Amino acid sequence: MMAPAMRGIRLRSGRRLFLIVVGLVLVAGCGGRPDPLASLSASAAPPNATPVPHEVPDLEARLPASIHGTKLAFRSFTGATFLHSGTSSNQAALRQMLTDLDHGVDDLTLALADDPTGSIAFIEGIFRVSGAAPDALEHAWIASQQAATQHRLVEGSVVIGGITVDKVTDAVAGGTTYVVPRGDSLILIIAGDRATAEEAVSKIR
Repeated sequence: MMAPAMRGIRLRSGRRLFLIVVGLVLVAGCGGRPDPLASLSASAAPPNATPVPHEVPDLEARLPASIHGTKLAFRSFTGATFLHSGTSSNQAALRQMLTDLDHGVDDLTLALADDPTGSIAFIEGIFRVSGAAPDALEHAWIASQQAATQHRLVEGSVVIGGITVDKVTDAVAGGTTYVVPRGDSLILIIAGDRATAEEAVSKIR
C-alpha cells in the first residue's frame, strides 16, 4: 500500500502535468486566481473564493460520477472564460491551435473532475473543439503541448481495459496522461495506478 506522503507527491506531480497537458495553465497562470486543481467543491471553498464555474453541464455529465466509490467534483469552462484567464502568451498559443484547426474560441469547451479530498490520485478532463476531426484535434493539441513544454513530452500508447489509448509522459517532471479521442473531444486521464486507469477508461462516454 502506498504511503500517504508518497501518494501526495505522485498526485501533485500528476496535477502539474495535467496543468500543462489539458491546457489549464491558462487558468493557473493568472495571478490572484485559485489553483483550478485545488478543491473543486464550492462548499469547501473560502467565503471570498471565486465561484466554481459550471458553464458546460453537458461536458460535466460525460465525466465519471465516482472512482473507487469516491464521489468526484466538477468544473467546466467555455472557451471565452478559459482564454480570459490566461497570460497573453498562452492566449496566443491557444488561439493559434484553434486557428490551425479552422475553429475559434467559441468552439472550445472544457470540463474537469477529480477527488476534492485529494485521497485518490485521479484527474479526468474533456477538451472539446466542436466539429473538429479527432485525428486533427489530437495532433494539434499534442503539438501545442510539446511546444509549451520545450518538447519534453514522450508519446506512446498502451492497452487499458482492452482499449488502446495514447499517452504522453513528461520526461522531466514524470507522470503520464492518457489521451482518448472521442468525436470532437479528447478525454484526458491521470490515474495513480492501473486499476484506477482501467475504471476511468471503462466509464468514458
